[in-house]
Order: sequence, then structure tokens, then C-alpha cells
Amino acid sequence: LSRYKFPTVKHCITGGEGLNPEVFAKWKTQTGLEIHEAYGQSETVAICANLKGMKIKPGSLGKPVLPYDVQIVDDRGTVVPLGQEGIIAIRVKPTRPFCLFSGYL
Repeated sequence: LSRYKFPTVKHCITGGEGLNPEVFAKWKTQTGLEIHEAYGQSETVAICANLKGMKIKPGSLGKPVLPYDVQIVDDRGTVVPLGQEGIIAIRVKPTRPFCLFSGYL
């Protein structure tokens, strides 16, 4: 990485899976920039993100991105208490988000 220079890069984001702390530290050391993590899939676009201006917490996927109503739920679909692990869920009723993929042909 030290062989490369990034003079025009001003904002860095990821998508998909979370990064480990070593990657964050190495990137910051080499570029001077923090990485803003995000989570989404091809079928959803970004669901959660550390948006520009947010304080970055390595390993956090950030906050829900509009128009999604995102909750962390258990296997039965019940919202879990703050700080508890669970499944990322998107509310689709009564109104399905317009940018949510609807199916394959």
C-alpha cells in the first residue's frame, strides 16, 4: 500500500462485510483517511452506513439509511434490546421501500 498515493481521494466507504481493526488502522496510516463502513446487498443498495460527518466506530455498520426502517430482530422477528446481537431486518409492511429488489426474472 505504501507504493501508492491517493492525492484526490477525499472519502472512503466499504460495502458488504465488516472490516477488521487492522485494516482501518493501516488505511488511516497510509492515506490519512478513515473508512466509512456500510452494509447492503445488490438487491437492496445501502441499508446501513456510517455517513459522512458521523463519528466512526470500527466494526459498526452505522445507522439505517432512508427509506429503510431497519431493526435488529431475533429468529421470531421480535426486536431485540439495544446492544444484543440479532438479524438485520427491513420493514416491508405496510409500505415496501421503493428501492428494495422485488425478484429475479
